[in-house]
Amino acid sequence: MIRALLVASLVSVESADVKGWAEKYCGQLAKLQDQKMVLDPEGTKKAFAEFRSIFSEKLDCSQDPYNPFIGYNLQGASFDECQVAESDAAAKYPKAQLSETTCLEIIADEATHTGTIWLEFGNSGELRSKFKTRAAFVFKIDDDICTAYHTVFDSYNLLHSDDSQTIALAEAAPAASHGHHHYNHGGVRKWAKQYCSQLSKLQSQNIMLDPEGMKQAFSEFKSYFTDSLDCSQDPYNPKIGYNLEGATFDQCQAAAFKAATHYDNAELSQATCLDIIADEGKGTGAIWMEFGNTGKLRSKFYTRGAFRFKIDGGKCFEYHTVFDSYNVLPHVDIAAILPYSSDTVALLLVLLVVAVAAGAFAGVKMWKKKKDILLEHEVLG
Repeated sequence: MIRALLVASLVSVESADVKGWAEKYCGQLAKLQDQKMVLDPEGTKKAFAEFRSIFSEKLDCSQDPYNPFIGYNLQGASFDECQVAESDAAAKYPKAQLSETTCLEIIADEATHTGTIWLEFGNSGELRSKFKTRAAFVFKIDDDICTAYHTVFDSYNLLHSDDSQTIALAEAAPAASHGHHHYNHGGVRKWAKQYCSQLSKLQSQNIMLDPEGMKQAFSEFKSYFTDSLDCSQDPYNPKIGYNLEGATFDQCQAAAFKAATHYDNAELSQATCLDIIADEGKGTGAIWMEFGNTGKLRSKFYTRGAFRFKIDGGKCFEYHTVFDSYNVLPHVDIAAILPYSSDTVALLLVLLVVAVAAGAFAGVKMWKKKKDILLEHEVLG
């Protein structure tokens, strides 16, 4: 709850005000900045108490579900059970005093009663060096109450020890997307479906998670983007983050290449769109994605990401990607990066799963999977 909250359980509802609920949530979130909340189990409990009235008593909730340390995924849980899961995750973080909680953008899809919020969190520097983290939160509304939420954020700055590079990057990365004149709104869902359809074709191409693989993937989508655009990926991550404004498509591609040099290599086999959220009036949208690999080069995995975009004249002129880098980056010296006891480190060695996310492109076909334990999927035609 103190990071990002997201959701996609597709249930019909009688009434909902997605944007109104999101604004209420962001207003309450802003109040936490003055409370000097500490990022630990007690602080998490305090934060949840502030939001209880705008969530249903029974709901689905998840956070980076494929992360073996801070991930969780609950269905039909009580609000208190979601709070406990979040508190258990917070126990893994080095303590930090939160000083900034900012909603960057709200994307409201009133027709489907779903929405997404892009957020940023930062600390005061009192208990550890300053850092920032970006997150995405998708939610479902029923009678102005949230009935499901799911969160995706990059855990790098929360789990790793202080890193001067991280701080420098955090100071350099802008807090939000910048302005652009819209002349032709609409077509958001259409663009997203075309994007997902094209990406689904990559699943049979044995794309590698390396610079050459990124080049191959980017070449498939150049016609979908404008010549000049803003692009970012986990911008506060010192290893794989980037944030460009007014860049060329090739410059965004080059940034993705550079990030890919840090990934543990893998052969991608699955890239699935879980949900599309479209605000046609504003020309903005978001796609929730899930990725998997073949298991040929490393153990099989899954990981989840969120991708928000803006459309003008049928082309994307801005995109921003958030995913948890934990399963993408190699873990050479676990004891050095995690603030746990030797027993916990030993547990990590047993539980460690290797997952991968391919930044702004994860390919995909919307499909319905009744037994999926994370999100209910909507089938795209």
